[in-house]
Amino acid sequence: MHLSVHTPHTIQVWGLVSFIRFGFCQSLCIDKRKYTPHFLYILISLSILELMGSTHTPMRTIICLWGNAEIGKTSAILSLWGRLNIPNHPPLHSAGKDICAILPFCNSTVGFASQGDPNSMQSDWLQELIAAKCEVIVCASRSKGGTVATVEQLAEQYEYKTIWLSPLSSSNGINTNLLNDLTANMIVELIKKCLNH
Repeated sequence: MHLSVHTPHTIQVWGLVSFIRFGFCQSLCIDKRKYTPHFLYILISLSILELMGSTHTPMRTIICLWGNAEIGKTSAILSLWGRLNIPNHPPLHSAGKDICAILPFCNSTVGFASQGDPNSMQSDWLQELIAAKCEVIVCASRSKGGTVATVEQLAEQYEYKTIWLSPLSSSNGINTNLLNDLTANMIVELIKKCLNH
């Protein structure tokens, strides 16, 4: 796992990522040390929260799940949305399995935009969530190209910090729902930290 800060407004999180291919058996093998998936989630979460540091005011933040097509970005966002959507609010928009939604969380407003493919509603949905004054937005993009540029441009224009991460995935048969849940758990902790909770 490698965490690095690239600019004052961008926290790049590398290592959550489908790049966990160092031997997924019943546990994850990283640097020749074995961690259960749950322990790895705790390890990553604590590392990220320590990296971000403490803050006295909520950080307006875009948390972007980026990666190749079919890596699990939408599934992870849907898992997160389902977990936080206790009042069972309907999404603002839906397109296939993708959603654009707003939820109250920790006395703040969190937005979700799962479309992140080229020629999608990514930009329109993000701008709608920004206009709604969401303190934290969870969205998706590809690993490079126009969808990444859209997130970066909107974050800079509207003064959001950005956190980039990839959903946990495995090519060795690890349960996808488990990995989506672990990714969602970590994002919940990130959102709380951004909101100073």
